[in-house]
Amino acid sequence: MRFQFTEQIKNAIVESKEIAITLGDKTIHCEHFILALLKIAPNDAAVKYMETVMPKETWISYLEDIAKQKVPLSQQTAQKKWWSFIFPKSLASLSREYEKVLKVGYLEAKILEINEINLSCMFLATLHTNILNDKLDYDSAKKFIKKMI
Repeated sequence: MRFQFTEQIKNAIVESKEIAITLGDKTIHCEHFILALLKIAPNDAAVKYMETVMPKETWISYLEDIAKQKVPLSQQTAQKKWWSFIFPKSLASLSREYEKVLKVGYLEAKILEINEINLSCMFLATLHTNILNDKLDYDSAKKFIKKMI
């Protein structure tokens, strides 16, 4: 089975770039993606799950703080790689961590038994990076999202 990224994923990546630039970064990290998810898909299952843990505004502040701490490290990274043919050429570079998330999104779609890689798949893939493990549990998130799709 061949999986495709949804148009919403592509829009989220473009929004992630804008968020990264706004926060002073040249590289898209997982937290930029989650911030984009909160902004462009407030009714997505992943966002609804996050809101069971804490309010959206609190998540935004929390993730922006994480992102701002990474700026000096990320200025050294990333070249165009395998994903460059999927997304617009004007994108900022992706961090290695986020490249892995794009790949794991495919596996999440298989686990959820759906035919496309959507925002919820990418959110679950992001949980594997450990950036939110002190706040969110992967297994609980997966159960919540499976109920909603």
